[in-house]
Amino acid sequence: MRVLYLGWLLAFCQVVASKGILYTDLERLVYTCNYQAMNIGTFCKVKLGCVCKNPNNIGTMMGCGKAFNAPMDEFMSFYQYYCDINYNLTLTKEQLLDGMELYEQKAITLQDIPNFNKSIPFEYPIIMNHTQSIVYKKAYDRFLGNFNLSVYYSGAILGYWALVLIIAMVVNWTKVFFPNFVFKLTGPFINAYRKYVTLPAFHRKRNQEKSLFGIEYMLIPSRIESLVVLGFVVISVVLNAVFEKWHPDDPLFTSKSLAKERYVADRSGITGTFMLPLLVLFAGRNNFLQFFTRIHYTTFITYHKWIARIATALIVIHSIGYTLALGKRYADEAAERFMVWGILATVVMCLMLGQAFLMLRRLWYEIFVLLHIAFSVLFIVGTWIHVIDFSYGPIMYATIAVWVFDRVVRIVRMLWFGVSNAKVTLVSNETLRIVVPKPKWWKTIPGGYAFIYFLRPSCFWQSHPFTFTEHPTDPNQVVLYCKVKGGVTHGLYQYLAKFPEQNATIKVILEGPYGERAPVDRCDQAVYIAGGNGIPGIYSEAVDLVKKKKHEDQVIKLYWVIREYKSLMWFHEELLHLKNTKVKTVVYVTDPSSAAYFSGLKEMDSNTDSDKKSESDSTDIASFETFKSEFGHVEFREGRPDINKLVIDEVEESMGSTAFVTCGHPAMVDELRYCIADNVTKFPKKRVDFYEQLEVWA
Repeated sequence: MRVLYLGWLLAFCQVVASKGILYTDLERLVYTCNYQAMNIGTFCKVKLGCVCKNPNNIGTMMGCGKAFNAPMDEFMSFYQYYCDINYNLTLTKEQLLDGMELYEQKAITLQDIPNFNKSIPFEYPIIMNHTQSIVYKKAYDRFLGNFNLSVYYSGAILGYWALVLIIAMVVNWTKVFFPNFVFKLTGPFINAYRKYVTLPAFHRKRNQEKSLFGIEYMLIPSRIESLVVLGFVVISVVLNAVFEKWHPDDPLFTSKSLAKERYVADRSGITGTFMLPLLVLFAGRNNFLQFFTRIHYTTFITYHKWIARIATALIVIHSIGYTLALGKRYADEAAERFMVWGILATVVMCLMLGQAFLMLRRLWYEIFVLLHIAFSVLFIVGTWIHVIDFSYGPIMYATIAVWVFDRVVRIVRMLWFGVSNAKVTLVSNETLRIVVPKPKWWKTIPGGYAFIYFLRPSCFWQSHPFTFTEHPTDPNQVVLYCKVKGGVTHGLYQYLAKFPEQNATIKVILEGPYGERAPVDRCDQAVYIAGGNGIPGIYSEAVDLVKKKKHEDQVIKLYWVIREYKSLMWFHEELLHLKNTKVKTVVYVTDPSSAAYFSGLKEMDSNTDSDKKSESDSTDIASFETFKSEFGHVEFREGRPDINKLVIDEVEESMGSTAFVTCGHPAMVDELRYCIADNVTKFPKKRVDFYEQLEVWA
């Protein structure tokens, strides 16, 4: 079914790319005849629409078509379309036939006109010089042919992305449906390819931002993502740089520079416009290509950013090239409605690219989102008005349809979940534990995430993504854990700190679920590694894997890296739930001195300040040892884990295939990725897979 949907998508793109956009030979001939007729002399004192109203001009056009042995019924049909689309005038078939009859009875050559004056309107149809007509025809074949090539090249760029998506779909679904085949893909060549191409990031960083002078300016894609982006950039540059040679006898463009300016302007404008549906689709939460390909949303956002950069560059080139090509006529053209909106769309596109700068996104994320949406709407409207009269409306219809589809599905998802009364608790002064009753029809995805809306006056319009897990004892509830940072979480922290029990009931809506579970059902050893608040999704995947029992001898391990022992408190119930499972659980505590927190809880004075009071949610725990004794099934290790040693030890212990699944602090996830890639060639007969569940797009 997924393949059928993808086939429908590609077929739709093909229809959009061709229907009503390509210039046929007969259309080019109509333009050729009209332009030559305009240049040989005058048919009307007012030239606008003359070709569709003046009998002598109509007769001359019909004679031109006949001279080229054109099929006259089709020629007349395109002639009528030309008048309608360019001048909003209706040219009847009777007028065309009358013009043909007039041409056959009274047509003359320019040489037959005594004292020929180009400014005096013709009294008869004109027999145009056919040798000259051929020159005009070749010029229009180059000019309008460039539009056709631009559409074909745009299709090639879309085809490139289709190929990328199909390859990703095959690779990712093979891991789901044919895991045993994947486990056999080992050996020196395969492992070397995975070590240097598909697994690693650049300079060990995939999820950590690059900074310059303390300014965060970008996230670097992984190597395989970078290769995909590089291919896209190369094909976009090459296909926008290939043009036919200019001919000195060209009647349309009197100089090579003028021809190039116009050709470049048209090519870049068309290819940039064709990228818009993918640009919007890749950015959507409900991008159905995630469903087909199992590509992470983070990766789609990476591709979205690069498509946006190339599309913006092409649209700016289009604007500059068209401005240069118009020359002195620019001021008059710029007053036209389509030009005003085109200029506005170009400016807005540049503003969108600027306000999406990483540092700005992170400093004022909610402002970024609101501005991005507003700019997107303005850009789409401006571009639609700019191109609608040039037969490129279907591209904008597709763009708008994708944008509306995403918004509609978001609303449907929210209505499907409904409004729920969530119990929100501030735990350990660092984490919000949100227990949300869910409808019976709302199915959770192990390792998935959902966008939560807190229906409070200060933030009801905002939504933020968090991983979740099913409640350990009540399957009709889901639990989300949100680390207190800035924005909404800090506002909730201040709100909950006012209550003695530091919890409150807040109406919420969940939009989701999103995400995919890592396909590790059949591997010999599944190693889940979480850091800090990355534990909920990793925990839910591990528990779900135990329930499925597709591999009876499978070893399942769960590593959780936390800074302080008090973090155990907010995940207390879930850790206890692991007691009766076969999940081998190890908790790393990087700051062992935090154990003193527990022994001091009962001694806290009732008159302590509000910050200390917020830590009194577990005063029933006598000491750290009492608390720790509950977790006999958990191995505690103090200090930072040696990720490289952990990877080597796990793979060596495995009887065959090993899969690492991780979510946590970006630095930890990047380090794990690096260590797996670095060590994969050391085990030529063992399959080692890496699945990153961390979503970083802001």
